[in-house]
Amino acid sequence: METRIASLYDAASLGRLHSECFGVGQWSARQIADSLTLSTTRAWIAGDNKSPQGFIMCQLVRDEAEILTFCVTPHARRCGIGRGLLNTLILDCRHEKARMIYLEVAADNPAALALYEQAGFGAVGRRAGYYARGAEKIDAILLELIL
Repeated sequence: METRIASLYDAASLGRLHSECFGVGQWSARQIADSLTLSTTRAWIAGDNKSPQGFIMCQLVRDEAEILTFCVTPHARRCGIGRGLLNTLILDCRHEKARMIYLEVAADNPAALALYEQAGFGAVGRRAGYYARGAEKIDAILLELIL
């Protein structure tokens, strides 16, 4: 699977992919475009130009990176795409001399938690009711990787 740096021109397809993965009302193409215009944003896409299979986006400020969003389309999960995108981000952050990467992940997402654990992330906190799925509130687990 090809991985490449995302650009502003990818915002519409990434918005569709984000909605497919997380449902309507998540990051819009406009929000993704706004993030991609920032000099601190880094993003990568897996898949071809017509059909992205996943993407990861982070903010890198000074020596800290935060994963803002990360998704792989449901039909392409468990094929190594997520691992490849995460490894690309980690290598880039090391190259840029970041000392740590952090993120929030839904407590009820064991596949994502396992992926991050395998990559060396550890839990450092919890945000109660951080995610909303209809009337249901899901805690976020705060994860950190020291580089």
